[in-house]
Amino acid sequence: MGSCPVIPALVAALACACSAYDFFGYEDNSPLHVVSRPGGYPTVLFGSEIAPTSTADADPVDLVAVSGGSGTPTVFYKLAEGSRLVNVGDPWDEYLDKTEADTLGSGASLAGLPVFGDDLRSGCVAIGEPAKGNVHVDCEEGEWHADFTMSGTEGFGRALAPVPPVGGGPWLLAAAAKDRAWVFSSAKPVASSSAVVPDDGEVVELAAGRVDAGRFYLAVATKNVSYGWNRVHVYVQGSKGLSTLTEAACLSRSADPGFGGVMATGDLNGDGADELVVADGAAEKRKDVAYVYVLSELVAAAPACEDEDVEPAAVVKPGEADGPDATCEEACGFGLALAVGDLATDDKTPELAVGAPGAAVGGKGEAGAVYVYRGAKLGEVAGIVADSSPESGQLFGGGVAVAPMAGRAELLAGATGKGKLFIAFCTGVGEDLEAGADVTTNAGGKVISTRCRP
Repeated sequence: MGSCPVIPALVAALACACSAYDFFGYEDNSPLHVVSRPGGYPTVLFGSEIAPTSTADADPVDLVAVSGGSGTPTVFYKLAEGSRLVNVGDPWDEYLDKTEADTLGSGASLAGLPVFGDDLRSGCVAIGEPAKGNVHVDCEEGEWHADFTMSGTEGFGRALAPVPPVGGGPWLLAAAAKDRAWVFSSAKPVASSSAVVPDDGEVVELAAGRVDAGRFYLAVATKNVSYGWNRVHVYVQGSKGLSTLTEAACLSRSADPGFGGVMATGDLNGDGADELVVADGAAEKRKDVAYVYVLSELVAAAPACEDEDVEPAAVVKPGEADGPDATCEEACGFGLALAVGDLATDDKTPELAVGAPGAAVGGKGEAGAVYVYRGAKLGEVAGIVADSSPESGQLFGGGVAVAPMAGRAELLAGATGKGKLFIAFCTGVGEDLEAGADVTTNAGGKVISTRCRP
């Protein structure tokens, strides 16, 4: 995989008429492709839910599913095919041409599943439809799809999370209802004969990651409306395989009323296990921080949920960096969206992207920004990504994802105030390259240019 030269984090505002090969020559060499919600889309929250996925073909196709949350349709876009980018415009799936009964669902929650099911279908996305008590899984390979329905279970599909493969198997899918969560492989629950049932509130969010090469963990955030607390329960796969999940830790922070409203996982410190990132992105009174927990410390913790009984390894806050003039004061929405991925394309520790849709940019209130941190230096802002022609109320960063595109990992940001999806090519945020590093090859190893490109 090639890498980008060090460049400013501010991305150039670019109309969406660029092809895969003609975006060189812009001042910072980091074009921003803007995708507006389809005509007739029912809400400006388009872009709050983003789920990338890819097929496993010899000439892979990179896709992304986008929705506006509960009650809105899900739209698919093709991002790249093989080593060539696609000029993203019309939806890949023409959902608006379908009858209501045939649409792909409400899109209350989305999860990308690169390989899923007993027959190892690739390019899959799970779509939560809690109003129907259904989770729809749509796979690009073979145009395969399936529905998981829990009759009589309130809110099934309200939260989803991809579970990374362990022991050489396919990806799994975690799905939550109002008061419990399951893990699915193919069409069967595999997280014990009964669901994981936290007994202290409603499930609001899920996240999953690797414990080691053979086990995964599931983080379940709950909210107790009566008592005003949020907690995160961490369940670890047992030694008997997929059939058991045992609670290993319970996290709580009484001062953070939205703790656990948004979570993400990724191996930020390079120890082989996925760290758990927990933000307070669902609260009206946010502390504007995200907490990073090292998994080995969580597993060693007692399950008892005492306030702040497990200290985070890092506390991530807004800060300053080269690039746009962004200001993230109290309650700027920092942590409303999280994503982990190798944006620097250095094959070292990945980056953590934190959306702050309420940030002021260039004096424009609530224009929004995405703060990016290197996994090894979570206390320092490596770069800030924002629209260089910011609009007040745009809420850039209301949704965030790191997506595979033609062999690179690129940043996607939803501007939920205007119903837009921004694709930031070749930002290279946080890169620390040695002099003379090769920046000229794509995923296939072909020399393309001495300028940064996928």
